[in-house]
Amino acid sequence: MRMIKDKFTGESREFGFIEMPNKTEAQAAMEGIKEIKGKQVYINEDRAQAQKNFGSSRQGRSSSPGDHRKKKKIYMSKEEAIEVEGIVIKALSNAKFQVEIQSSHKVIAYPSGKMRKFFIKILPGDRVTLALSPYDLSNGRIIFRHKS
Repeated sequence: MRMIKDKFTGESREFGFIEMPNKTEAQAAMEGIKEIKGKQVYINEDRAQAQKNFGSSRQGRSSSPGDHRKKKKIYMSKEEAIEVEGIVIKALSNAKFQVEIQSSHKVIAYPSGKMRKFFIKILPGDRVTLALSPYDLSNGRIIFRHKS
């Protein structure tokens, strides 16, 4: 029997491990022991852990510890944002705005990080420059407020 102790104080953590030679003796011990020294005892059978395979198929891991520095990640290039000018029609909730761009197309836009950082105010009627993603033309990012 191996009792687990706290590594700083040396006191018992009140749990331990018992190894039995066969399954029938282990089952008899689990049914027979209900309390030790006046304390109720809970006994659980050890669950076998899944066998881990550290052989040749290391699933994306390099063969030696220093190899990860040699490999470079390859990133796909994003398509550039489309910049358009528009006029703010309406201020919406959560710092979003409805902006009308050319041919009376309406876009939902939010201020870019630098505009938020420097507290640049955007009001209805302001002329702004938007960056639209080529993948979603209904949402945009306000990147510049024109002085006028």
